[in-house]
Amino acid sequence: MANSCPCPCHMRMPSMIMHHVVACCSADTDLLELTGEVTHKQPTADAVRARFERDAAEWEDSSEFMSTVIDMVMLPSYQRIIGLGPAALPLIIDRMRTDPDHWFFALVAIAGKDVATGAKTVPEATKRWIDWYDSGPDLYS
Repeated sequence: MANSCPCPCHMRMPSMIMHHVVACCSADTDLLELTGEVTHKQPTADAVRARFERDAAEWEDSSEFMSTVIDMVMLPSYQRIIGLGPAALPLIIDRMRTDPDHWFFALVAIAGKDVATGAKTVPEATKRWIDWYDSGPDLYS
C-alpha cells in the first residue's frame, strides 16, 4: 500500500497496520461529521474523545467473542484508535485504570515502545503502562 498522505501519523505506523487500515484520512473524514471540515489540522480534544469513545464501544462490542488478540486488534475500530496517535494515550490509560483490556498493541504502536516487556499478566502489564504514563511518557525513545 503506497503511503501518499503526508500526515505524521502515517509515517509512524508499522507497515502491518498500514495494510489493514486507513487511519488518519478516514479519521479526518469521520471528523467531518463532528467538526464540519476535513483537514490535517489537529482535531479538538472533544472531537478526539468523541471519536475514541465511539470506536472503543464499537471495538468492545465487535471483539467480545473473539478468541485471538490479533483478530481483536485488526478490527477497523481498533485501528482507528491507533490512528488518533498520542492524543489517544490519556484516553486509553483512563480506560485501563478501571477496565484493563487488550490495549497493549495500540499503546506500543502509539508510544513507539513496549514498557511492559516481560510482564507475565495483564494486571502487571497494565500497571507498567499506567506507571509509565503517570511518570510523564517519553514517546519513541
